[in-house]
Amino acid sequence: SGNDQNKEAVAAAGGIPPLVALVTHGSDSAKQKAADALGFLTSGNDQNKEAVAAAGGIPPLVALVASGNDSAKGKAALALGILASGNDQNKAAIIAADGIPPLVALVTNGMDDHGKKYAAQALGILARN
Repeated sequence: SGNDQNKEAVAAAGGIPPLVALVTHGSDSAKQKAADALGFLTSGNDQNKEAVAAAGGIPPLVALVASGNDSAKGKAALALGILASGNDQNKAAIIAADGIPPLVALVTNGMDDHGKKYAAQALGILARN
């Protein structure tokens, strides 16, 4: 969902790599907002899904699910689920980045119901063909 033209404009302006960098090196709040933005930018947009992966965005999102604050974990899990949806290369990259254990941990031990839901959805998407 969202505005497809705006998603394309953000990507065309080079917005994806700095968001990936923010997920990697930002403050807790910045990491959460960047993960949220990456989720919006990739929802229903295959080119942006590929661009996030090409920018190295999957490992830092996995790391955020593992070690972020509760809200950031949920936003990162949501972004990973969106990245995996309909994209076998991204599914493989999430698995290769050891993304399944932190998603399972979030479902099991998460303090935030939204985060638990997003992690469960991501696991379901990863399990599908």
